[in-house]
Amino acid sequence: MINWTFVNFDIWNACNLRCKFCYNDWRRNIRQYFESFDDLKDRAIKLRQKTDSINLIWWEPLMYPKLFELLSLLEELNFNISIVTNWLWFIEDTFFNKVFKYKKIKKITLSVHSITEENNFRISQRKNIEEKRKKIVNKLINLNWINISITTVINKYNYDEILNLFNYYKKLWIKSFWFTWIILQKESTNSNI
Repeated sequence: MINWTFVNFDIWNACNLRCKFCYNDWRRNIRQYFESFDDLKDRAIKLRQKTDSINLIWWEPLMYPKLFELLSLLEELNFNISIVTNWLWFIEDTFFNKVFKYKKIKKITLSVHSITEENNFRISQRKNIEEKRKKIVNKLINLNWINISITTVINKYNYDEILNLFNYYKKLWIKSFWFTWIILQKESTNSNI
């Protein structure tokens, strides 16, 4: 058996944000794509022979219509689960509690592109999210089995605040950061990013 550290498990292409730097299919008005649950199940069973850690990633996995069935399956297969999310679905307490009944979720990576309201809006077209995100981070910190990581895409809107973003979350004892720098840009209607 080949033992991979973890596998990124891309389950669909839908997202609830419209970040200006994103190259997701929403820019091209392509309909949402996701595999059937049976196909995901088959893929997960095969992957379990290679690794015990799986990362639900891109675009917003918490929006996947069969998320809870998928989490149950991954837990049944004894995967350690991590999720990369923009965290907005965690605002609703019922949803948050339902997700974290799955104790095999070991890591949450929050996609955070700014710590200012102005830049959050300029990047993702969402208003009034900074205070909500702080509450979510505090709720996650209180789940003592969850590792929290922050990911961000460095772009012209947040370039000057990256150090502040890093220091803010470091003070909260978040130890893992993933920064991506936009070097090349695919065709987009927002060619000035």
